[in-house]
Amino acid sequence: GLLAVIPYVLESLALNYVRLKSHSLVQRYVLDRHFYFQLLAIFVTVLSGSLADVVKAFIDNPSSIETLLGRSIPGVGAYFLQLLTVKATVSIAVEAARPIPLARELSLRRLMERRDPPSEELKLGHAVPQMLMVVLVAVLYAAIAPLILVPAAIYFWLAEPVYRKHLLLVYTKTSEGGGAALFPALAYFSALSLGIGQLAPVWQSSFRRLITSLTG
Repeated sequence: GLLAVIPYVLESLALNYVRLKSHSLVQRYVLDRHFYFQLLAIFVTVLSGSLADVVKAFIDNPSSIETLLGRSIPGVGAYFLQLLTVKATVSIAVEAARPIPLARELSLRRLMERRDPPSEELKLGHAVPQMLMVVLVAVLYAAIAPLILVPAAIYFWLAEPVYRKHLLLVYTKTSEGGGAALFPALAYFSALSLGIGQLAPVWQSSFRRLITSLTG
């Protein structure tokens, strides 16, 4: 529930506190901070504790981060497998059915007023971080738990026709930027996800070497 509310809170901040005037800048503001929040949530989940506990352990012994991650990342693999499975089924089904807009359009008031369906945009700051999180989790566990790649692949296999259809027939463009606001963010965060994923085997091998040296 918190992860679902976060983009709306960020959008409100962008409009009412930061007072961004451009629609594309608002969505870029939401996209950046929404992804970083999800990255922080994954980091805390991996370490299986509260944010305060994780920060305290890191401050007390910064060199322990490889041990913490090497021990914790494999331990929560089942959780992320379930998370991607739910995303590959429930989230894509919700996007395909769009129950909330459907309920809004079928309300008695709209039927009586006989209005045309209002235009609706695909808010990139809401949707793109969800996709990037699937990429991040998939590359994070690709080397140590390859089974996670299965629901990740299913997610994108199902998401591609659903979003393509909605972008062509349902969503309405509110601005023409030629991808200038989105592509740099996609390139940067995709590279960041791949970089973090490459560190996972390093952390795990460091932890294994530590255990071997202590027991050998």
